[in-house]
Amino acid sequence: MKTNMLKGLSALALLLVSGAASAQTMKFSADKVFITPGEKATVSLKLENDVDVKSFSGTITLPEGLSFVIDKVDDAGIADYVCEVGERYADAEYVFSGRDGQTGNFLVAGTAPSQGEGDVVFSFDVQADENLVATGDIVFSALKGAYKFESYAQDDFVSPYYSNDFVITPVFGDLSIAPGETKTISMELNSAEPLVSYECLINMPEGLTIDMASFATTDRTVNHKVLKGVRDNGDIFVGLSAKLTAEDNKFIGEEGAVLTFDVTADESLAESAQILVKDIMSCAMADLQPETPIVPFYSPDVLINVTNTSTSGINNAAEGRYSDADAIYSINGVRTKSLQRGVNIVKKDGKTIKVVKK
Repeated sequence: MKTNMLKGLSALALLLVSGAASAQTMKFSADKVFITPGEKATVSLKLENDVDVKSFSGTITLPEGLSFVIDKVDDAGIADYVCEVGERYADAEYVFSGRDGQTGNFLVAGTAPSQGEGDVVFSFDVQADENLVATGDIVFSALKGAYKFESYAQDDFVSPYYSNDFVITPVFGDLSIAPGETKTISMELNSAEPLVSYECLINMPEGLTIDMASFATTDRTVNHKVLKGVRDNGDIFVGLSAKLTAEDNKFIGEEGAVLTFDVTADESLAESAQILVKDIMSCAMADLQPETPIVPFYSPDVLINVTNTSTSGINNAAEGRYSDADAIYSINGVRTKSLQRGVNIVKKDGKTIKVVKK
């Protein structure tokens, strides 16, 4: 970045570092990133804030096996790392630098205050070693935002990376269902690895519920038992665990369904919706002996597309159902007065959902 920019940012840095923090109304987050050993990848930082944030700063620390991609190094040995800002801060001046390639400090000085619903505001490139391990944590710390005399701080958080050498992705078919119907969803897990377990979280859209008693194993997982439960936030946990008495604790065969469950639709189901399957993990292990190492496998989040086959009057019904919503946003985070054609983000009764209007 421009070297003289640092002088122009000095006053802002003082506010970000020393300003008295107000109530927590700002939240940074980062998506999981899947990286191929020996290659580069981009990590994105998102910002959700319902107060004005004009400028923000923080520190990023990489785990062993990852390093920042360097743009240039000055005479004092300080490196500028490759980075960019998101559309919301397109006119901002920014700097991201460090000395060791593992830790970097960023500072973004915007030209106007903004609010948003979790869009990308800052991203940076990393280089992976050839021997990158299966997973590790990228640490985000000292996160602050500011506008005028207000300063907002956030607790440190970590975001995992996953090596593409340890990726396995479950397969779900799309779902077509009408209100009042119950249908079965099958999860396929195809791999030549000796898989022994599986777990994930399922987030259901409004109008679609899972029969918790319906989770069942298949011919591939007859030696396994189903673990299930509902988290405080409504996410459904489900896992497959080998029975300790089984002689063969591995999934049978290399392809096909390993788990099924039933879902039922009601009248509140939108014309189009999605089931989110996240935090997916599977393991391979030769046997159940304590000294046997476990090999983890991970997956990107999976979206199951849901179509309401009873479409008559669905748009009028949606308009009426969300006419008293607390807030409606476009998919890009722009607040609107009513549902717009396409995907809408709706906040109502303490919940945030996606609503599709044709």
